[in-house]
Amino acid sequence: MLAQAVPIDWVRWCGLILLLSSVLLVFDAVFLLPHEKQRLKKIRKHIGTLDIDKAKKLLSCPVCLPSVPFSIQRRFLQARAGLYQKDLLGAYNAVVSAGKYDLLPKEAVEYRCLKGRIYWEAGNVRDFIQLFENEKIDPLSRNTSTSLAVLKSHWYVAKKDLLNAKQVLESVIATKIDKETKILLYNELAVFEGRSGNKEEQISHLYRAFELLKKQPQPIYYESVIHNLAINLLREERRTEAHQVMQIYRNLIDLKNVWQCLFFCNDQLLFARETGSQEMIDKAHIFRKKHLTRRLPALQEIALRISELTMVRNDHQNMPHYFDHVLSLVEDIDQLPPNEQLQAFLKITEDIRFEYEKKVRLGDSARDLKRLDDLYANVADRAIALKSVIEKELQKIPPALPEIRKQWMLHRHNLLKLKSGMEKGINKSELQKIFNNLEEMARLWKDKEYDHGEIEALLIICDEFIAFRKILKGPFHNDFISRALNAYQAAENLLKDRLEMPEFQQYMIRMAYFALNLGIGEKTVFFWFQAAHKHPLQIRHYAEWFRQQYLEVQILLKNNRQR
Repeated sequence: MLAQAVPIDWVRWCGLILLLSSVLLVFDAVFLLPHEKQRLKKIRKHIGTLDIDKAKKLLSCPVCLPSVPFSIQRRFLQARAGLYQKDLLGAYNAVVSAGKYDLLPKEAVEYRCLKGRIYWEAGNVRDFIQLFENEKIDPLSRNTSTSLAVLKSHWYVAKKDLLNAKQVLESVIATKIDKETKILLYNELAVFEGRSGNKEEQISHLYRAFELLKKQPQPIYYESVIHNLAINLLREERRTEAHQVMQIYRNLIDLKNVWQCLFFCNDQLLFARETGSQEMIDKAHIFRKKHLTRRLPALQEIALRISELTMVRNDHQNMPHYFDHVLSLVEDIDQLPPNEQLQAFLKITEDIRFEYEKKVRLGDSARDLKRLDDLYANVADRAIALKSVIEKELQKIPPALPEIRKQWMLHRHNLLKLKSGMEKGINKSELQKIFNNLEEMARLWKDKEYDHGEIEALLIICDEFIAFRKILKGPFHNDFISRALNAYQAAENLLKDRLEMPEFQQYMIRMAYFALNLGIGEKTVFFWFQAAHKHPLQIRHYAEWFRQQYLEVQILLKNNRQR
């Protein structure tokens, strides 16, 4: 007798399958798989040790059926890697991509923190303030994010509430937190005190962070903590301590790690220049050549070779085959994408111009000068041929990133000047384009409520007016003086509310210089020069062009007092 078939309860089975599917979907949305945790752990380790290339390689490797948490964390880490490499656009795109997921509360906090960091780095103060407007910080809560506390402190700074800005950092650092978090907070307190002009407190906080770094090395903080400590000690004439700090920095870095080497070489060279010792500058260049030559990725290698042109000249190093070096660079630059080509060619034309002026001063032969002149024309033509790249790049950059937009507007400015210099004469319409672009840059910063950016852009207008007036005769002064005076007035309106803030000191000196050269009056020159000197001023730490402006104002006021 055949057994009867048991009927299948399809309703129950379908219900069970749906239940399992729901559980799997929830699991996928909330939990990381073991191999994903391992991948993310490696990436975080590489970022922490500045092995950025290894981190990016792991980030780009495909993962079979990645979970939602992994996809989100991968984008967050892409953003962090971008921030460390100063790639704000890449970091921003990664964060925006992560924001398209339904984020859990903890992920949402990390999302806001990363977006806030990008806004802050990009000078987008308006959107930064809006992002953290309603953010509440409870330093005693175990759930408080340190990054969020730091950004809320920046929020208070943006709102000109320095008391609360400091209190947020101090309240968090007083709680039980790990050493790495303390390093971050001490560094932030040092930045705050430096902005306020409190040098002793700034150095004290940097020393605390430095001592923790020696016990628990964190390469991502070497540049911000150790280098800043050494520079500030040097400026306070504590030279022995400063040299000891730099030696410890040298011992901490891993010479096999090219990015640690790169950051250290930059910091070592800046420190050597600050000392004023040619011997130290020479040693820094020897170290750079030994540990960086042909070790960087192609794009960074070319960028380093371009920056070497200026470094060699400013630091009195020898480059016996300058012409051949530039020719070789141009050939390599031709292999880059058009946007990178344009930036490189603009930098090289500027350097050739400086080299030409140096050779004229040294009395080089007409033949050598002609070779340089032809080289300049060749590179300039290459740059001008790529002019359409600028508008394409500006269209791609989101309004949230004004710093990158500013960079491309400066490229547009330099290209307009380059184009006018290659032609027989510069007409009024070309000059209007140049000044229209600069005024647009000032409006960009005003819209984003970034005072430093707006003041800097306004003073560039004054600077360019004075530069063009020196070489152009005739109606130029009458046609464009109003633009310079309007820019000066706008900068003055911004600065008069910031006279007690040391971070604006350099602008006060420049206001005195422009008041002198725009014919605004000696009374105004004296006002700004005196305002700048309400704060300690160490003029030797500034660039040569700035020192020249300072000296010009100082001589005028001294002569007038003698009369």
